[in-house]
Amino acid sequence: AVLCCSTVSQSTSWHIYDLRAQATEYAIENNLKTLELPEVPMSRFYCFGANVSNNNAYWLGNYKRFYGIPDDVELRFQLYSDWDGSRYGIDD
Repeated sequence: AVLCCSTVSQSTSWHIYDLRAQATEYAIENNLKTLELPEVPMSRFYCFGANVSNNNAYWLGNYKRFYGIPDDVELRFQLYSDWDGSRYGIDD
């Protein structure tokens, strides 16, 4: 059961990371000034997930530098269940 839950959780994480990459690429190519990305469900309970915070300027800056997001783009994270990928040409 633990292996099954771990596999499902990791699969969901990879899906979210793929959505984030697609949305980031779209935002950069289209010069959007705001980029909203989905949080990985349950991420606050494993793997550095607690670092995903809209109130942590240091973490947001590192995230932007790592993924090549321009400094003038406002980056925000929101619950996956509330995230709307259609803004970035994604039909999830």
